[in-house]
Amino acid sequence: PKRPGASPPRPLRASCDDRGYPFVGIRFRGIIASPRVHLLVCLAFHGLRPGSPRAYQASHLDGVPEHTSPENLAWETVRANHARRFQHGTALCGEDNPTAKLTWAAVAEIRRQYAAGGVAQHQLARQFGVSQTAISKICLGRRWGRAI
Repeated sequence: PKRPGASPPRPLRASCDDRGYPFVGIRFRGIIASPRVHLLVCLAFHGLRPGSPRAYQASHLDGVPEHTSPENLAWETVRANHARRFQHGTALCGEDNPTAKLTWAAVAEIRRQYAAGGVAQHQLARQFGVSQTAISKICLGRRWGRAI
């Protein structure tokens, strides 16, 4: 039975967010939600998330956000999903990260100057506009590990 004043059901139209993930707008009893399509598909075809949202994510097995077919999605731990990004080359590392303050060339120069000696980490930090902690992590290989 149709509620008075209710609009007829219609197919959902997907839009993409700024990272390329399709989402749909859903409104029910005055509540508006915009879930991502891959989450809805994963729920429908793979069941409930096996753990908390902080522990499990709906992972695109091929790394393409627009591919939301059930066979391309799986619940994976955050760690496994992050590792998969490195496999498909979609991880935002180094210069690919939009918030990066350094380039691969700058990192190589930092390492070269520090290895040559005569320059302190705090001086390099000032020269390159980053913190001393960032310089330390670069020199120890804990950050920017894939530098040339």
